[in-house]
Amino acid sequence: MLPSLSRERRPDNGFFALQSRINRMFDEFFGAASSGAGEANGFLVPATDVRETDKTFEVQLEMPGVDIKDVEVSYADGALTVRAEKRSALEKESEGAYVCERSFGSFRRSIALDDIDADKIDARLEAGVLKITLPKLPAAQSKARKIPVRAVA
Repeated sequence: MLPSLSRERRPDNGFFALQSRINRMFDEFFGAASSGAGEANGFLVPATDVRETDKTFEVQLEMPGVDIKDVEVSYADGALTVRAEKRSALEKESEGAYVCERSFGSFRRSIALDDIDADKIDARLEAGVLKITLPKLPAAQSKARKIPVRAVA
């Protein structure tokens, strides 16, 4: 007989306790990564929005302070991949004190998007936001249709 769900979820269950510890380790290690935006352990984790229209997918990633030469966008095998690095350095000298701070972070994010006209993808970095427009192939445009939702009494 299989144990009930309530028994499996009890903290004194060995598997549940192990799962909880592993989840806690990932949360501590990745920190802000679990929230979808921020910086965690040197890894830049940009907030990302994906929007679909009849003719395109539009992807926006917030990347303030990232230089355009440190951004790479590619599309292969049905996946859009964005890679970027962020570097900053601060050197300040005042009243006999010298402060030098450097930080470096990088990220890679892939999003599965099929039926894209790869030759017409457009990417622009403007005011710290990377905007990528991915036109759908004509066959994919005709596939999309709204499905009416009916209420059931």
